[in-house]
Amino acid sequence: MELRTGKHMKHMSLSIAGALKNKMFRGFSDDNGRALRAKEVRLMLIDLFNKGHRYMPIGECDNFDPFSEGCRGHVDIPEPKEAK
Repeated sequence: MELRTGKHMKHMSLSIAGALKNKMFRGFSDDNGRALRAKEVRLMLIDLFNKGHRYMPIGECDNFDPFSEGCRGHVDIPEPKEAK
């Protein structure tokens, strides 16, 4: 077992079931930055959900589990440097 000290952080994620239920289909884009239409987003979310995904990351996360909990958390995150 390892005990770490420092800052702990967890990235935000989107519940796929929640997005489908609440029809949250705005603000999505493809890898090229093209805005996706609501129908495209809906179909993508249904496809992911059918594959067992429950969460989508909001932004980049290198410790993300789409099947159960989303971001698993990060420890020992350095403090942001103050601008001079």
